Amino acid sequence: MSEDLKDKFFAPSNNAGVAKKTHAELSHTVRKTDEVLSVQSIAAGEGSEIRDNTQITNLHLADLDFYFFMKLKNLDGSKIIEDADIEAGKVYSVSLSVSLVPSKKTGLIQTPMKIKKQLDLSFMGNDFEILDNRIISFQVADYQTWREEFQIKVREGSKGLGSLRLDFKEGQADFMPYASRLEVNVFSLAASITPPKTVSLTANIANAENAVILYVNPNGQKEWSIQGISPHESINQTIKAPNIPVNIWDYAKKSLGSLLKWLRETITYFQNQCNLAIVDLTSQQISWERIELKTNVYLGVEAKVVRWVEQEARGEKILLDLAQPRIYQGRLVDYKHPRDLNCDDIDTALNSWRQSLGKHKQQPVAIGLLNCHHRLTEISFETVARKVDDYSLFLFANCPYSACVIWEDERPSGIAATALSEVASGYLGTIGEIDTGFAEQLQAKFLELARQKDGVKPVDFLRSLRFTYAKMLLSDDDLKIERAERLLPYAFSYVYYGNPNDVVKITGGGQS
Repeated sequence: MSEDLKDKFFAPSNNAGVAKKTHAELSHTVRKTDEVLSVQSIAAGEGSEIRDNTQITNLHLADLDFYFFMKLKNLDGSKIIEDADIEAGKVYSVSLSVSLVPSKKTGLIQTPMKIKKQLDLSFMGNDFEILDNRIISFQVADYQTWREEFQIKVREGSKGLGSLRLDFKEGQADFMPYASRLEVNVFSLAASITPPKTVSLTANIANAENAVILYVNPNGQKEWSIQGISPHESINQTIKAPNIPVNIWDYAKKSLGSLLKWLRETITYFQNQCNLAIVDLTSQQISWERIELKTNVYLGVEAKVVRWVEQEARGEKILLDLAQPRIYQGRLVDYKHPRDLNCDDIDTALNSWRQSLGKHKQQPVAIGLLNCHHRLTEISFETVARKVDDYSLFLFANCPYSACVIWEDERPSGIAATALSEVASGYLGTIGEIDTGFAEQLQAKFLELARQKDGVKPVDFLRSLRFTYAKMLLSDDDLKIERAERLLPYAFSYVYYGNPNDVVKITGGGQS
């Protein structure tokens, strides 16, 4: 990697930003002094409430019992009838909330919790894969607005009673079961997994310079089939699937075997000019870019790594052309979250953003920005797609888990898959939850470079970002090492769907 590339990105500030919360967002009148709240009409859970609109009662929250709720929903947000069976192999959504009143829902078992200030919570499940597994935090002062969303996949072949569990720990103690547990019945329509079909990634792979393709395909519940296609040498291999669905830092070291050898040799063969496209059909969101080729030498730094989603749209296969990079040059349309607009209507804000993107032909709009500190689920681009028939938009979704792709019934879901099938041929997003301050400063630097004369190449930008923190790990400064260990996973959470040599150039705009 050239010194110019290595120096192009500077390390973000160590000050983590925090999304602002305003009293206007709360549905109740709250006046806070230390740990004592004056509360008018405290919200209870699951349809029951404590109602007293005239009396104001001083409550010491540390003396009260809290109850954690789990609500299972279909992926599109529709409700599941209570006691209804759920299907093995399908993906569902689970919302978590908290109340001062216990639930009467069948199958939900809650432990009354007295909480001083904060709990760390871990969401787990028997017969379920937690697709965006992470540790979450609950602050007592935020109990009225606290919400968390997870996506789960019921394991193939599961049948009978399954359970989801919310474990907790307070302070430095170990995790204890459980704050709440939800029991559900699972039925199975099929005894085996039908993996997504592998199709040709691009029509002119033979003409693409230094092009390599890596397919990761589920092969039952415990194995993945790896297929690597390269002008140098191809590989077919079966590797062990991870036990838990998270971005596992040590996974590559322990489980990749001959694949790791093939990657090293391929990158050496192309003299570090390897264009590697990864097609991951597993729904596991593994950070392949952070495979260590050797100690502190990462795949996502040594190669130009991109992702792709193979799918059909408008009756045709959507192909990644590794031989033909695009220049996305034009106006920027910037999405503003309702929280920053002092309103509550996310649909109105999104519709305004879509309408601005839809002016693609009249005013050269080339770049769309989704800037949100919160996870956004499915977003329709239908109104934009009717006006953009050449997939010539670049979208930067700077939101948690915006690059995640979930495969179900051989079809991909998620914002990335929807955007790439309807309006975009270039897409930058994240496969994890990102520190707010890190995300804001990365975005500011990306947009700054995109406004310069030569624009910015998303893949080179990400390589430079990863290199910055990988280099810091080799420092003699303990503070730099600690910072690198904390921020390097965030750097590797950003991935790009598109051509390795795509260029983004902003020539105007910035407001939705």
